[in-house]
Amino acid sequence: MHGPLIAYSNARGSKPGDCMAEENAAAAIYDGHLPVEKAVRLLHESAFDLERVSIAGKHERDATDLVSYYCGVGGMQCWGRRGRFWGEIWDMLTGWALVDDPAIGPVLVAGPLAGWTFGVLENAVVFGGFTPLGAGMYNAGLPKESVVTCESALRNGRYVLLVHGASDDVSRARHILGI
Repeated sequence: MHGPLIAYSNARGSKPGDCMAEENAAAAIYDGHLPVEKAVRLLHESAFDLERVSIAGKHERDATDLVSYYCGVGGMQCWGRRGRFWGEIWDMLTGWALVDDPAIGPVLVAGPLAGWTFGVLENAVVFGGFTPLGAGMYNAGLPKESVVTCESALRNGRYVLLVHGASDDVSRARHILGI
């Protein structure tokens, strides 16, 4: 399958974690790196604010794959089997992280979700039985059921694309992506 497997929007807060005003988040799950890269490029070409987009994907490595992450000229770089993909994604999205979560495994993150995940870790607050990455998604505005689905998808090697923002922005992103 090349399109998203699920999408969900939820009215939650005016900023991640604030449940008082209207805020939306939508998540789409993709089977591979090529479809999620295509989705980010489509948002970019449509002049969508990429500071409202995050990607998470399980780090894929086998016994023969040497992987390196480093801050190079122009930003974060990755060397390895998915190096070109992650390098281009990190060039387009703001923020990055490598989270080695015992419940999921090593997950690479691009976009604001990286900061939200580390905000949870810094405060030592993991709630609702979520992983730190799941708590970051919940803080972005996804409902509990969707977070559980996204965590499961990551465990199974899929990619999660998360869009957050005002309801109109999220609706526009869903329209652009056809979800």
